[in-house]
Amino acid sequence: MDLKPVIWISSVDHLENYYEILRNASIKDRLFSNYNMPEEFSRVSRRPLTYFSIGEIVFEGELLYHSIELEKTLFNKYFTSIPHNLKEVSFVLKPYEIISIDFYHFQDNNKSYTKREWIRIICDEKILGGDFLICVDGVSNTKRLFEMITQFKKGLGVSTTLEDLSNTKMIFWGYVGIVMLLLTAILNFIATVTETYNGITTSVILLFIATGFILSIRTQRWFMKNFKEGSRAIHYGLLFNILFSGIIIINLIIINYF
Repeated sequence: MDLKPVIWISSVDHLENYYEILRNASIKDRLFSNYNMPEEFSRVSRRPLTYFSIGEIVFEGELLYHSIELEKTLFNKYFTSIPHNLKEVSFVLKPYEIISIDFYHFQDNNKSYTKREWIRIICDEKILGGDFLICVDGVSNTKRLFEMITQFKKGLGVSTTLEDLSNTKMIFWGYVGIVMLLLTAILNFIATVTETYNGITTSVILLFIATGFILSIRTQRWFMKNFKEGSRAIHYGLLFNILFSGIIIINLIIINYF
């Protein structure tokens, strides 16, 4: 899975609008990710996005940013929906044009709505109005990007680099876990219909349930650690399988003890 660093661009105004959409959403809207938002707002399906541009950044005496085509990102390869309404943004920023740089967390009523850390850059007005937010999709890399921009602003050589968070094995085993949980439901159905429940069948089903959950949750925790958000595919797969696993376990108890 390609999880190479991708730069996100946003603004304070965009985040304010984003959280206003979340605050106005009903429980049903949140549950089914069907948010009511302006047609032009950046989104994945009916779910709003905290950024309005994704791209790449290069330091070559100047800070160069440009939007990238979607096929170069992980979205349309590994997720069911592609971001829409993203802006094509490109700019060149010189060290002396940066007025200030600091970490930024969106705050509302003294409470933080997100764990994601942004970098706020105040600069020449010709660059995105002179005030924009930037971060990397990987959380640890946002701290690295802050160091890079700080070095750049001071006129030093940019020695820090972004970390490649690609972990094909971790993603693979996460999906294996979901498949194992699905196979558990199939095995349970076959054993119930054919009335072939015995000690071995029960042990195999319980082993599949335990292994599936361990693999899936391990991968989800890795996503949360590195990206402050989980894989939606694994998230919904887990919710679906928790329901069926509960039914299967109840079924096993009834068959073996009643």
